Amino acid sequence: MVKHCGTKINIGLQVLKKREDGYHAIKSLFYPLPFGDVLELVEAKTDDLTLLGNTSIAVPREENLVWKGWMHLKEIYKLPAVHWFLMKAVPPGTGIGAGSADLVAMLHLSNQHFSLQLSTETLEEIALKFGSDTGFFVRNQPAMVQGRGEQIETVAPFLKGQYLVLLKPKNVQMSTAQAFASITPGTSQMDFNAALNGDISAVFNDFQPGFLNKFPQCKSLIQQLKNAGAHYVSLSGSGSCWYGVFEEQPSASSLAGLPILWQGCL
Repeated sequence: MVKHCGTKINIGLQVLKKREDGYHAIKSLFYPLPFGDVLELVEAKTDDLTLLGNTSIAVPREENLVWKGWMHLKEIYKLPAVHWFLMKAVPPGTGIGAGSADLVAMLHLSNQHFSLQLSTETLEEIALKFGSDTGFFVRNQPAMVQGRGEQIETVAPFLKGQYLVLLKPKNVQMSTAQAFASITPGTSQMDFNAALNGDISAVFNDFQPGFLNKFPQCKSLIQQLKNAGAHYVSLSGSGSCWYGVFEEQPSASSLAGLPILWQGCL
């Protein structure tokens, strides 16, 4: 059995406060992308995970979310051995949730293959044990996400028909801890209702100023996307991916030289 895993971008990301459990309360619009890794389930005599494709900076098997989630699921439901094959198309440290989407693909494949009949709510509950943006990928629909990521309210596909250009700059990456250290929670003002009604310029990413302070070379990428016709440019998550939203597909010449990871119509 094979499943495409997906990714997402943040349209606005507001960090509200640090919670007592150590997580941060956020508010953000998550928008799914038809781009990501591919996961295959193969019955086997012993459990294993094989990474293929873009594995240049792969984490050890025991730290991979697919493996961690599978070990958890296997113990709870006493499942037989599986060999997972994960074809990596997305490099690490992108801020577009590839690892979380891989985990959820494992949950969906396991649920289907072993006829576990787990509800959407149960899958979200399991997914959220392993991260803050994991629950979103269970439904994988545009959503307003709040709290530490557990409050997921599906919204209309407000970017439908828009064209997206996703960039992954080289040698540019900031850890989540560094990203949170660069901001003061609860100080930004955003209008998410306006964004849902088509004015996405009413929201922005709290992490973006700190990211640009650390990596000012990204300013030229922003300018080139705007020059190409993007009406909105933003960092996704805590980085390092940037994206531009266009009314229509820009010319190839206007995007020449950009480190494009994916582009396409939403």
